Amino acid sequence: MEEFIKQELKKYGVNSNIYSFITRKLTETAILDLEGKISLTPGRDEASKRQPLEMLTTSFSKSLSKSLYQEFSPDKIAPLLGEASQWVQEVYKLASELFDFVFRFDVKTDSRLIVHTKNPYMPLEIGLAWHPLLNLPYIPSSTLKGVVRAFIRSHDRKELCGIDTEQLLGNQDHKGLLIFFDAVPVKVDNTLLEPDVITPHYVELEGRIDETSVKPRPIVYPTVAKGVTFAMVMAMDSKPSKNPECIITDLPNTISMALSQGLGAKTSLGYGYVKVSLIEKKVTKA
Repeated sequence: MEEFIKQELKKYGVNSNIYSFITRKLTETAILDLEGKISLTPGRDEASKRQPLEMLTTSFSKSLSKSLYQEFSPDKIAPLLGEASQWVQEVYKLASELFDFVFRFDVKTDSRLIVHTKNPYMPLEIGLAWHPLLNLPYIPSSTLKGVVRAFIRSHDRKELCGIDTEQLLGNQDHKGLLIFFDAVPVKVDNTLLEPDVITPHYVELEGRIDETSVKPRPIVYPTVAKGVTFAMVMAMDSKPSKNPECIITDLPNTISMALSQGLGAKTSLGYGYVKVSLIEKKVTKA
């Protein structure tokens, strides 16, 4: 399985659409296994070659995670990172034409990062948010806003820069004044992706199995490595605020502190810690 995935991914290269690749290859592999044309466990007798679908997806996830780590090496993804940088520059330029305040941050991972583990467009047991156009892992704007909202609530702040926080961030009834754009990788220190492993012991229904009958099953999954720099753009208008100077100073500081608390899943286990830097800002009105 591992060699199969490695060769197939090399054939398509880093410019292939990972969504389509994963879906197609997982489906093809599952069909072949169900038809009895392949065996994921060489050396076993014919009667025991077939494996449950959950074991098939586990083997596929392991092979794909290792192959992504190798194929998306820094030298191969340089063109993709260049396109991502151009995309950020274009977003910043257009936002500057539409909004009074525009900020660009660099968000550099200080530990492994995993976002959207149940991403339906990356059908792995533990997936990763993957940009469908830039073909790179990314941090969705919804994740960024969610982290900021949780930070502000945890500090019991009812307003920021004279603006009610519900008005600033929005709710189910209205959109927020503060606009977040997706954060995309633009620089890599060592490697973009790293495979990681988790070993669930209890995959059966609760109460249906005893301690001696558990079947630990290691799951290998892709993560964003330490030392990857994401670029993020944030914007808003000054009209609702009576204190635009606060927007220039306090707002980006609050965003930086919020994101520095951790992003994505498993932050309690040391994942998702980042260093945030304000790179540039554009003020149309103050």
